[in-house]
Amino acid sequence: MHVAVVRNAVAGHGAAPALYDAHVVPWLRGLGHGDLSGVTTYTTEPEHGARRIGAALAHEPPPLLVVLGGDGTLHELLEGLLGTRRRLPRAVQVVLVPTGTANALYASLYRPAVPAAAASDAWRLRALEARATAPAQALTVLRVHTPAAHLACVVTSHALHAAILRDSEALRAKHPGIERFKMAAMQNVATWYRARLTLHAGTCGVRVYDPQADAFVDAGDYERTDAGDVVVDGPFVYMNAMVVERLEPAFVPAPFASGHCRASLRRPHEALDVVVLRPGRSPAVGADADAAARRAFGEGPLTEVLMRGMYSEGAHVAYVYDADGRVVPHGPGTPVVEYFRAAGYTWEALGDEAHTTCIDGTIVQAPRVQVHAQGDAGVQVPVPP
Repeated sequence: MHVAVVRNAVAGHGAAPALYDAHVVPWLRGLGHGDLSGVTTYTTEPEHGARRIGAALAHEPPPLLVVLGGDGTLHELLEGLLGTRRRLPRAVQVVLVPTGTANALYASLYRPAVPAAAASDAWRLRALEARATAPAQALTVLRVHTPAAHLACVVTSHALHAAILRDSEALRAKHPGIERFKMAAMQNVATWYRARLTLHAGTCGVRVYDPQADAFVDAGDYERTDAGDVVVDGPFVYMNAMVVERLEPAFVPAPFASGHCRASLRRPHEALDVVVLRPGRSPAVGADADAAARRAFGEGPLTEVLMRGMYSEGAHVAYVYDADGRVVPHGPGTPVVEYFRAAGYTWEALGDEAHTTCIDGTIVQAPRVQVHAQGDAGVQVPVPP
């Protein structure tokens, strides 16, 4: 069996070569590749990332693909590998050896999540170990049209999260770790984003999480189109569409998007989870909110959700407002966060501030973005039950 290995030369301060020699080579030999003659190794180029490698592999996709890199490396590789094709001609199993900054996909698939600062490399080897015994599971990809075609395997986002990824790049040189994301969040905490979100029903319908019932229910209280899609009007402060539960080892915006929750809450492969925070749902926010009110919301409910709930294994999905607009952990009030499940969505920016879109860390500017989930692209990962 032919094996392709893709190494990001710079991710994780250049950790890939040492990990490859110390752990991947012995693992490959254990698979029967004693002299590595059936293994082809590729190293990413700074100006092209992994897209060119993916495109080269697309002509004859390898059945086994080992990736030493981060979420961005896999994102680029899959964009090149799949291109505009709906699915690969044969299944490709991806084995991740994480060397990126956040390693969101890896942290969501292989628990418990461990920070990249861990002294031992043992946490990086779980996918290698899972390959021998764990069943292969379809990896959901997100098809994104801006109108240029893109592909994501972690997240597409708008509003605050997209602004964080956009502005964190300027902080990377002095703050290479994940702390730069919190710094960028504070720079954008008072911005509201004018947009319209249309959630597409597809074959799975549009559902919303009800914290009182602890279940997904039909989104019956929302405006509907003739096609059964759900329309959600802004302003927004947060809007993430995710196929993984976490964006950092300890940061969990979408706790039901991966396979570690109760089966009845688990995201199907052909769906995406959409996490939304709209300030207008707060009893304390009026229609004519001024700059001071926006900052108060950003430093209040938004910060509660981002810095407390999402760093508490997704506790924010149960948060509600009390009668005065304060955030409380649970109860009978209006949910602070709207947690939708749909086949896809369309984001229509109604203000310049809403044009920024994040696609697995890649930033694009577009007034209208369409996204749909695909669970049968032919990409698989070994995931322990």
